[in-house]
Amino acid sequence: MNCVPLRWWSVVCASLVISLAGTVQAGAPAPDFKNDKNVAVREETFPGSITIGGRFSNHLTDGYIDLLLPAWASSNQILAFSSRAQLNDHDQDVYSFGAVWRYLVPDRDLIFGLNGFYDYLESQYGNHFDQLGLGAEILSKWVDARFNYYLPDDSNYNLSTHHRVRDTDTSHRTVTRNGLPFRETTTVTTFERTRFREAGLAGFYTEAGVLVPGLDHYFELRLFAGYYHYNNPFGHDFRGFEARAEAQLLQGVTADISYYDDKYFMGGHWIAGIRVSVPFEIGNIFRGKNPFEGAGDSFRPGQREFRSRMGEMVLRSPRIKTVTGKDTDTTDKTKTTLKPLPTPAPVSHPESPEFGEGISL
Repeated sequence: MNCVPLRWWSVVCASLVISLAGTVQAGAPAPDFKNDKNVAVREETFPGSITIGGRFSNHLTDGYIDLLLPAWASSNQILAFSSRAQLNDHDQDVYSFGAVWRYLVPDRDLIFGLNGFYDYLESQYGNHFDQLGLGAEILSKWVDARFNYYLPDDSNYNLSTHHRVRDTDTSHRTVTRNGLPFRETTTVTTFERTRFREAGLAGFYTEAGVLVPGLDHYFELRLFAGYYHYNNPFGHDFRGFEARAEAQLLQGVTADISYYDDKYFMGGHWIAGIRVSVPFEIGNIFRGKNPFEGAGDSFRPGQREFRSRMGEMVLRSPRIKTVTGKDTDTTDKTKTTLKPLPTPAPVSHPESPEFGEGISL
């Protein structure tokens, strides 16, 4: 695990380099336009964000840091690069690198988004998995919906192997070889091999939620319901329903609590989480400005501007990315031995007297 910080910083640096290539489009001053009064106005673009968060359950705690950096932007859409490092106390590390496209419908509080990620998984057993993640999202003032699909490679690692004798069957019979009797003993031994293995979890997660009216004047509270299905190569699949409540306590501080039918891949039925997100504009560094300009607003109560959601973190799940299980096979080994039996002694008969012997006249 000594290479954990180095690996994540490599991902971050790659994101920064790619994002710098789009600084002219995404971060440079936008062209001026004139309204009917001939007053010069600037076209608004979208800053990125940096988010730090954690999630807690009975059997698992994890933390993550997420960067979303626009590489290209216009007045109503962005193409951004996202990188994330996620660590948990079960020593499973996940490093993600992806692209995010979002489109803000003009004059409406409605965003459509698509995203694709490459996930580098390092399991608690030191095994490496590559994973493709694809997602879609709809964000609006009153309704949010998202779908995420995960496709890991077909790697299947052997963790340990155990052998044991499951059964022994012995039979006897008498056979003849070259006219001589033998006792034939046949022993069939059944050996069982059990292999404990690790593989990736392929599947999908989807949810939809609504903003609770009335409270939105003070803070945003959304109630979600969802469904998930992940294929388990070693046994029953993980599937079920999910319920989640998400509260935007401050403009950049979000807390949530979730319930999942299956506790395995989330570390428990109940999961609580909190995350803090602040704007991050990498182009400001080269313009002599604060890259975290506007971060103070993240810690203020009240409604956030809907446009700011164009730069928010992409929500993805689950927490556990691999699964362990066992497979068992058997082999039979047959051993045959021959043991000679005692040869029966010949039967003796008294000789018949010759003619005339023993006859008296």
